[in-house]
Amino acid sequence: MKISTRIISSRLLYFKWSPASAISLKYLPFTDTGPHSAPSLTKAIGQTFSLMKTKIYIFSPLRRKPAVKITGIVIGNDAGDICGCYNGLWLKKNYISNTSTLNESFKIIDMKRLFIALGCLFFLYSFTKTKKVTIYSIGDSTMCDYDQRYLNGFGGDNYPIRGWMQMMPQFFNGQVIIKNMARSGRSSKSFREEGYWQKTIDQVMPGDYVFIMFGPNDEKDDSLRHTDPHGTYRQNLINYISETREKKAIPVLFTSITRRKFDKSGTLLPNSFEAYVEEVRKLSKEMKVPLIDLNLKSRGLVQQLGPEASKQLYVYIEPGKFTKLPKGKKDDTHLSEAGATAIAKLAGEGLREMKSPLAQYLVK
Repeated sequence: MKISTRIISSRLLYFKWSPASAISLKYLPFTDTGPHSAPSLTKAIGQTFSLMKTKIYIFSPLRRKPAVKITGIVIGNDAGDICGCYNGLWLKKNYISNTSTLNESFKIIDMKRLFIALGCLFFLYSFTKTKKVTIYSIGDSTMCDYDQRYLNGFGGDNYPIRGWMQMMPQFFNGQVIIKNMARSGRSSKSFREEGYWQKTIDQVMPGDYVFIMFGPNDEKDDSLRHTDPHGTYRQNLINYISETREKKAIPVLFTSITRRKFDKSGTLLPNSFEAYVEEVRKLSKEMKVPLIDLNLKSRGLVQQLGPEASKQLYVYIEPGKFTKLPKGKKDDTHLSEAGATAIAKLAGEGLREMKSPLAQYLVK
């Protein structure tokens, strides 16, 4: 017997599922098979509601069984059919007689309306359980990922340069997805004009985060990258923030990390891009954008380590280690793996300090 339109559109016997009283019951199929048969319908419905820990049974008028004790959702023509077929149903010790009259344990509900309601509940349940947080990051070489092809162009395997956002995944649990869109050598101007921002914002969804960090390349003299800290740079950041919010995503501003440059007394000198750093701090207050002051935090770390120990944070390569760099390299701007990891840790601390919702996903 195939499930007819009458049965599909008929009423449904429904009662709340109780973990304490749930009893396993083998599925009792109709005699027929096919896409509209009871087995097919039970499988489809069961898959939908299994995550909600709800048991679903379809009873055939053709099969007659003794009284059974069940919990879940029961589908049939009506209460009379079900009770008649099974000579009575038990739930929480309440007996349902062979009649369409229902006691307080049961409620007849229109089948279509119930499935719409339960479908909405299932959607909300699955959304809250499976939704992950995505972080997009835009910035320069101190933030970006470095793949093997890039490393080979400098020194080959084990070339130590890393971006701090490249090291960030280890500080989050599996609920966070990081899409590091930062690119080496880009300023707040060239990142947009070369199309990288469009590729980023096209992917951003409501509830995502966008980490923004520019500055050192904006002070470059070339026309492709240069911006005025209080003019074009400021406006570029405003545009990034506004367009992120238009997508109902959350922008987070970062000041650029410090360069390693000490005076003879061992005091860390100010950066040449200080005006850009100050503009970020100012804009954060004006537009009420969360700010992690990595410039301040990294300066504290570098100063604490001192002139010698702080070298481990940056790309310092001994002569002869890489064939492409026979004289070695001393780079006080870009980060080593250890340095990128240390800065990523500071960023995590900043999220905790500002009580960002992202802090709940931090594992380090």
